[in-house]
Amino acid sequence: MDPINETAGLLQTLTDNPDVWMTKEERKIKAKISEYILNKFNPMFSQSLQSFLRTDLNMQGAPLNLFAQAIENQIIRPFVNDAAPILWTNGTIVTDNTATAHRTMLTVPSVSNIICTAANSYAAAVNVGIVAEVRASLISDRIYVLRTISGVPMHGYLGLVQYLGTYNCYNGLGLHMYERNINWRDFNIPISV
Repeated sequence: MDPINETAGLLQTLTDNPDVWMTKEERKIKAKISEYILNKFNPMFSQSLQSFLRTDLNMQGAPLNLFAQAIENQIIRPFVNDAAPILWTNGTIVTDNTATAHRTMLTVPSVSNIICTAANSYAAAVNVGIVAEVRASLISDRIYVLRTISGVPMHGYLGLVQYLGTYNCYNGLGLHMYERNINWRDFNIPISV
């Protein structure tokens, strides 16, 4: 898309409809701009996720099993890897599947059997100690990935130690709602460091 042509098209639409912008009603102007954008992008918006992935992965005409494998390897696996929870720690407790519980939740469009197949194939192939569940959703245009790690003790978050050091060294105002009480620093910190 050419931004200059699109801007010219939008301005032409507004020029052709002076009753919209001459009233100076923001609501009407926004509605006309939205209408223009939706009409421009309607071919792209009306395309299914499955057909978009076929084009994006160069899989037009490919057999369903190869297409499902490509979705799993090129879309789902990288998404799951990029969705890794970020724990600021220097310990191995986060990566130890025996000390912590790892869970991945894949939400895929229920209208696309091929994407559901790829997600189920991924879930069946994950490592022992990692739970991967697939949820079919009525939302038809996205794949969601949520990864959690449960069981990481508070001392596993290295940032808390640094925050606690900053907290203990801070003498300015605004740190605590009871700062006018001379004993406000005696409140217990709810973590074990």
